[in-house]
Amino acid sequence: VQNVRVVDRFNNRQHIIGTIFLTDKHLIFVDPEGKRETWILHSLILSADKLPTTQQGCPLRVRTKHFFSIEFIIPKERDCVELHAT
Repeated sequence: VQNVRVVDRFNNRQHIIGTIFLTDKHLIFVDPEGKRETWILHSLILSADKLPTTQQGCPLRVRTKHFFSIEFIIPKERDCVELHAT
């Protein structure tokens, strides 16, 4: 899924836009410049919550068993629903 924005909880002005890739074992977020990669093992995901759609897009919050939390804003709701179902 392209043009996904990651919300930084500590700095509201700085959002990172990149691409989400799904493999058979990982959810991977990569920014276009290659400065940041976030790999999340599927077996460590505690919850994936689809939040109400906003003007920016469809938020998807992922929480892991190690207390890591990340929120993606996906531009198309259909892509968000498909990613959430996976």
